[in-house]
Amino acid sequence: MIPIIVVGSAFNNQFEAVLSNNFSEANRNVLQQTSVAFDLFIDGIIDVTKQAYFDEGINHFLISGDAANSVETKKIMEKLDKIKSLSQYIHSVYLYIPKDRKVISTDYGICSLEEFGDTQFLNWYESDSRNLVLEETREIPHYKGSTQKDDVFSVYTKLPFTNTTDFRGALIVNIGQSLVYKEVMDKLKVKEDVSLFVLNKKDEIIISNDNKNIYKNIYSMNYFQEKMIGENGDFVTSMNDRPYLVAYTHMDKRDWTYVYMYPMEEIYSTIHMINSLILYLSILLFLLGSIISFLFTFRTFKPVEELISFIKQKTQMKEGGARQLGGVKAAVLELFQDNEDMKQKLEMTLPVYKEKFLQGLIHGSGFQEKEVEAKLNSFAIDIPLENLILAVFQVDDYEEALDRWGGNGYLMNFSMHNVLQHISLQKNSKFFSVDLDSESMAAVFGIQQLKMGELLKILKEMQETLHHILGISVTIGVCDHETGIGKLGESYYNAKEVLKYKILYGKKEILLFSDIRQEQEHTFIYPYDKVELLKNYIKVCDEESALKELKEVLEKISPKDMASYQSVYQMIIQLNNSMMNLLNEVNIQLEVIYYGNMIENMMKMKSMVEIEVFFTRVIRKIISILLTNRESKMDRYFQNIMDYIQNHYMMELSLEALSEAIHISPSYINQILKKNLDKTFIQLLNDVRINKAYEYLLRGDMKIKEVAEKVGFSSSAYFIKIFKEIKGITPGQLKQ
Repeated sequence: MIPIIVVGSAFNNQFEAVLSNNFSEANRNVLQQTSVAFDLFIDGIIDVTKQAYFDEGINHFLISGDAANSVETKKIMEKLDKIKSLSQYIHSVYLYIPKDRKVISTDYGICSLEEFGDTQFLNWYESDSRNLVLEETREIPHYKGSTQKDDVFSVYTKLPFTNTTDFRGALIVNIGQSLVYKEVMDKLKVKEDVSLFVLNKKDEIIISNDNKNIYKNIYSMNYFQEKMIGENGDFVTSMNDRPYLVAYTHMDKRDWTYVYMYPMEEIYSTIHMINSLILYLSILLFLLGSIISFLFTFRTFKPVEELISFIKQKTQMKEGGARQLGGVKAAVLELFQDNEDMKQKLEMTLPVYKEKFLQGLIHGSGFQEKEVEAKLNSFAIDIPLENLILAVFQVDDYEEALDRWGGNGYLMNFSMHNVLQHISLQKNSKFFSVDLDSESMAAVFGIQQLKMGELLKILKEMQETLHHILGISVTIGVCDHETGIGKLGESYYNAKEVLKYKILYGKKEILLFSDIRQEQEHTFIYPYDKVELLKNYIKVCDEESALKELKEVLEKISPKDMASYQSVYQMIIQLNNSMMNLLNEVNIQLEVIYYGNMIENMMKMKSMVEIEVFFTRVIRKIISILLTNRESKMDRYFQNIMDYIQNHYMMELSLEALSEAIHISPSYINQILKKNLDKTFIQLLNDVRINKAYEYLLRGDMKIKEVAEKVGFSSSAYFIKIFKEIKGITPGQLKQ
């Protein structure tokens, strides 16, 4: 009884501190999740801004546009509205035009800087050297002089966004602080009576559920006097006569501190419950001790010896020492310890076995129905054995998505599973999901009570939630033929085949097996005429016409009503072969244009957009090299033309004779002269002849007729006419 009393008292005295520490640790975990959620939202807005500041239309407008031009301004307004519509958390968007001292905004249209209510960005634009800045929470008025204000974050970007310091304006994207706060708290399922603050490096509150607290230093609040020391910590304080447990953690990414205040009532309730449990256990141990004492007092060893023998068999206890009550204690403790070790090992391996079992189901590993049913029960998976639909979620642009998650694929996949599980629970849908590979996961739905239309709505919600909350874009392939638990392998194969049609239908789609037409007996005719026209445009370096023709060629290759992805890939390879033949024709090395395994790279493309981008780059690269080569050749040819004319101007020289002498066509000679001198061959020849004649006439020892013949003119009258046109006076006037 003495050990029971001592342990119970010690446990009771220390339990409050232990439980508080556990709650603090749990709260810091929530803060970690909160910081990740805030970072995801804000990084998403910054990504939206980056897309906008690369917009050629906006940059061109700032460089050469006119804010007074209503047509151009309307187009810019439409672009700003489009940027705002990209996220529900964007409060407003401005475009600052310094040359006109004007601001175009999504809320008030175009107005002068003097009339505009929010001009805080001017300090940054005029004095800050950084191109892109995230401005922490600030107040912006509804209009100039308005007392109504909103709290926002702002992303400031100087335009055009290049390495130059010659900026022509700025883009300002404002993020609603309260909108982001509410969304994050809703997603984390945080209770209403919990307070969350986000502090900047000056300990000023920049995010809070109460707008009255924003911009205050947290230590100015009477309930927050204890200093936060270190990166993480916790302490107890009182607010409005209620005790709160405060947990805080500092995140280096934005140099923000997250503070979480949790009411202590729940902790005290838990402590009371544990105290009651200790009391009941003490009573139980007292009764058990009394029974054992009774047995020991009356020497009734036989039942005890049988108990020892049983425990010895179960635990393989060594002989000796088992004739005393201490042997019972040792055997019981060993049995409990073995059981606890086994339980821990089982808990550690259970998720692995569960994952392997589900992957086996998806890949059709041939489990017996009774075995499947037993394992589903043991893993607590509530899914029927029939009426199942399988969908495969494939991450679009996987490498970009992985970078957004800091390269942590496990965390990204874990978050995806949580989102899918959460939505399925909301919709009361029987469901489980499992990873297939790094880029895709399978989801199985029981649809006894669901119609196909309802399931598609659930899939659409899952797709949109993954995009908006986690920043992950997915394409979903669905085998919409109901199947049984033992035939999921066939459904998985069909769903994977459907996803290959992403090359035709694009990303971020839900593709149904029943909607994808099977490969038909259709003979594709490769558009040789259009490809030849495309090659000709490339040869003459007409980039605009070449890219327009490329679009038409790709449209011919991929008609959605009859194509299969296999035939599209075959056509794409044939088009690439045409480009390689062109390189041979224009004498450009293959390695200059292509790198790596080009066939393998093309087969990895999953949309016509990617294919168009690929061939656009190839075409632009070829044209760039051809232009460079042409410039070099043209320079050499121009020098040859000038040398020949300088040496033969006194002879009867014609364009045809020059062409034959230097082996260039007459039209190309004129093209070179037009580019370099903006003159024709005849104009250049006359210039050279008249300049030489001018030198001879200045000497004064030759007659006009002699000079004309000496520089190549057969007629004196024609010589005088051309001389006056070029020099403005006649040869006779020059001699005088």
